[in-house]
Amino acid sequence: LFSEAWRYNCFVRTKSNVYEAFGVGLMEEFRGNKVLAMNIFESLVEEHPIHDDAIRTLKEFYERNPELKGDYYS
Repeated sequence: LFSEAWRYNCFVRTKSNVYEAFGVGLMEEFRGNKVLAMNIFESLVEEHPIHDDAIRTLKEFYERNPELKGDYYS
């Protein structure tokens, strides 16, 4: 249900909460939009370079999707 609500723009991302952004990235990955999810996770690390959860989330994303592995963990 949440995925369908997200799909039809029933939610608005404000970027004011890092954990909200994690949820959005994970939802996009779940829906198959892996490049968009990667962009979200990479942006979070760029915006919050010492945030342990941001770094870990990006690293785990690359572990799940090694074909998209970028410069952060090469």
